Amino acid sequence: MGVKNIFMINLLPEIKNRVSPIIFQDKAVPKEKLDAVLEAARLAPSSYNRQPWRYIVANESAALAKAHKGLALGNFWAKQAPVIIIVISKPSFDDQVDGKEYYLYDTGLSVMLLVIEATHQGLSTHQMLGFKEDVVKKEFSIPDDWRIIVVIAMGHEGDLSSRKGSIIEKFGLGAFEKLRDRIASPRMRKELKEVVSFNGFGFREE
Repeated sequence: MGVKNIFMINLLPEIKNRVSPIIFQDKAVPKEKLDAVLEAARLAPSSYNRQPWRYIVANESAALAKAHKGLALGNFWAKQAPVIIIVISKPSFDDQVDGKEYYLYDTGLSVMLLVIEATHQGLSTHQMLGFKEDVVKKEFSIPDDWRIIVVIAMGHEGDLSSRKGSIIEKFGLGAFEKLRDRIASPRMRKELKEVVSFNGFGFREE
């Protein structure tokens, strides 16, 4: 049996089963599940234990409406999610070595634990770069020297057919068709040999 097959068999189910849905159920996230997800994020490793990540959780209607204002047009689907998490930090919270700002790396580690624990809790997350940082900062009174690293939609994954009526009513038929086409696209990943090289640089120039 090859290394790849052994690797796949031994993977945590939360890693294999994780998805980034664009359809969410009209269902609240229980507080105990949200607490577990945030606790997992809190326990992430970081350089010198600096823990540079901060999370703004929008799960009430007024806060969600403010978060929605900052979403890019193409991320209209995220307005279905019952929770929007805004991940923030700033460079001064962590090391800056050889032009590398480690607050980004360390916060990414925290987010990954959040995502895996969310899957473990039966939730789904979709991380987005499609947002207007200046708008989100204004809506949530985030100081200028902070950066918004990513925005995460979280909830229970929904079924497109069961949400068809509400999506068309809220966003229009064209939006529904775009979502349908995205969902129909196959989930692709590079082969292991394309991303791993043992004992030396063995990658093709892109």
